[in-house]
Amino acid sequence: MPWGKWKELFPESRVVSTSTGYSRSYGRYPYNDYRTSSWLIFPANPTDDRLHEKERVLGIIKNDKVRVYRFNSFGTTMGVILDEFEGEMIAVAGLRDQYMVAFSTQMEDGVIMNLEASGAEGMLTDQEGNLWNLFGEAVSGPRKDQQLPLVTAFMGYWFSFAAFYPDPEIYN
Repeated sequence: MPWGKWKELFPESRVVSTSTGYSRSYGRYPYNDYRTSSWLIFPANPTDDRLHEKERVLGIIKNDKVRVYRFNSFGTTMGVILDEFEGEMIAVAGLRDQYMVAFSTQMEDGVIMNLEASGAEGMLTDQEGNLWNLFGEAVSGPRKDQQLPLVTAFMGYWFSFAAFYPDPEIYN
C-alpha cells in the first residue's frame, strides 16, 4: 500500500525513523524500472504466460494450491470479492493499484460473515452491523474487538507464483 493511502486511512501513523545506517532515499522506489521491465533479477522456471510476469497479484495458498487475485478486479473505490477456495469462504478487499487483503469469512462460532465495502474508505460491514478495518478487526458492532480469521496469502509478482506453484488458478 502506498504511504499516502496508508496515511489517509490511518492519519495518526508515524514513521519511527528513516535513519537505518544505509545511505539511500526511502522516499523513492530504489529499483528503477524493475516493476515494468521484462528482466528478472534471477531466472524463474517454470513460467506461465497467462499474465504479465511482473503483474502484482495477491495469492491465497491452501492445501498446496494457489488462487491469485488481480488488482484490475477492483475499481477506484474499495470493493470486496466473496469467493470459495478449497472449501473455505474468503473475502478479498481491494482498491485498484493500491491494496488487497484477504480473510476467511467463517468465524469461530460458525457464522459466515457476508462482508461488503462500507462506503467509509478502507472499512467493511457485514450482515450483523459490524464495522471491520483492513486488519480484519471489528472496530464497532456486536463483534467489536474480534478478528476475522486470517488466510495464508501474500502479494507478489505473477512469475513467483507460477514458479513455485504449478498451474495457479486466476480468479476471474
